[in-house]
Amino acid sequence: MSNKSYVGKRKKGGFSVAKDGAFISEFEWPGNSKIRKTSTTCGRLNPGQKAKLHRHEVSEEMCYVLSGHGEIKVGEIVEKIGKGDVVCIPARAAHSLKNISQKKLLKVLAFYSPMCTDGSTTFLE
Repeated sequence: MSNKSYVGKRKKGGFSVAKDGAFISEFEWPGNSKIRKTSTTCGRLNPGQKAKLHRHEVSEEMCYVLSGHGEIKVGEIVEKIGKGDVVCIPARAAHSLKNISQKKLLKVLAFYSPMCTDGSTTFLE
């Protein structure tokens, strides 16, 4: 029987406020995980809330919309997004996300490659 685990768990303590203003909950991977080049966060925006415009200097980002509706801005392009949509954001592309609902949370699952770190994000507003 192996003691390896391939299941990432959300960090305890619930959601915290990220530097872009979104509420995020990061995932912890088992110490024996071989995953070293990607990171994952679960993010949420309250009704009417917007994440500040920013870019990841080295990481590509893919966001899967778990629930709610919003607007994503990547570069100069603004698009509406909703449950089941996937947004692909190239490294160094300026982007922001806004919850356009008046009543529902906007929840996304974001994947970064290579791993996104605090020092690798530039805030533009």
